[in-house]
Amino acid sequence: MTVLSELLRIKIFREKKAEQFLLVAKQNSKIAKINEINAKKNLLRHKQESAEEERKLYSDLCKKIVCIRDIDNLKIQVELMKIKEEELENEFQQMKELEVEARKKEQEATAQYTETVLIREKFDQMLQAENIERKFVEDRFQELEIEESAEAKFLLSRSF
Repeated sequence: MTVLSELLRIKIFREKKAEQFLLVAKQNSKIAKINEINAKKNLLRHKQESAEEERKLYSDLCKKIVCIRDIDNLKIQVELMKIKEEELENEFQQMKELEVEARKKEQEATAQYTETVLIREKFDQMLQAENIERKFVEDRFQELEIEESAEAKFLLSRSF
């Protein structure tokens, strides 16, 4: 095994590692995107449900005689819905940032994989060129042996 073929084997190993890293990065990117979409859906659903609940609470409050405690309870319920909305908004922003980060890592993994493929291809080409040169030298050596053999036979035939 030549040094070049050994180097090619190493380059193939690195290419496979880069490919595995790329597959993991793609999977993580998909998961991050799904998590972002789900967080956005949860936020939008909560906003819609909160708005409906708030309208219902105010509507119920307007239909009857109320005391201050009822108004305070309504304010507390509305404030709790706003707090929950802020939590969901923060969660959505986190998922969005994680998705951007995962996509960036996927792009880096893609670039790394592409680079390892190009390097491996160069070593493939160098090994092919070396094999062609080796074959040429072997063929030339055989031709020289045949010529020497023919020349020796010719000289032997002339001497008798």
